[in-house]
Amino acid sequence: MRRLLKPVLALAVLGGGIAAWQSGLLDQVSPTELSERLLSWGIWGGVAVLAGWTLLQPFGVSGWIWVMAAAITWSPPSAMAITLGGSLLSAVVCFGFARYVARDWVATRIPKRFMRYEERLQRNGFLTTAGIRVFMFSSPPLSLAMGVSSVRFRDYVLGTALGNVPQVIVGVLLGERIMEWFVS
Repeated sequence: MRRLLKPVLALAVLGGGIAAWQSGLLDQVSPTELSERLLSWGIWGGVAVLAGWTLLQPFGVSGWIWVMAAAITWSPPSAMAITLGGSLLSAVVCFGFARYVARDWVATRIPKRFMRYEERLQRNGFLTTAGIRVFMFSSPPLSLAMGVSSVRFRDYVLGTALGNVPQVIVGVLLGERIMEWFVS
């Protein structure tokens, strides 16, 4: 029964997306309308994106949605600051949950292959974290795994910030073009 749960959930999400598309629900909120609404909120628009990213990504909402929203709404420097802030806040929430709230529960769910990084994280947590983040961006499972590792919090945050910078830059600079491609 448990083996069927993931495929059933994936089909349900896919079915919901198709139903929303077919019903016209997705046509009711365009990227332009979203951008205008966020801008009309002033500084609170940026706070809304940060809060949404921080609170929803740990539950599976992709960080790239927030990157795209920032890219089409604000100037590149502002969008990069919001995007880097959101990726860091979400990472810290997942890390803190794993380290301080549910360490044993999370530890039993981390793949054994991740443990090959444990020694590297002990020796040089900052560079190891940065290197992994370059490839994994703001992945919540990675943040959870790092939370049960021996990496120091400071090294984790600084390594995450440095490792996320390339994706933030590329995502923001190409985000508007990517959104145009999807919408057209």
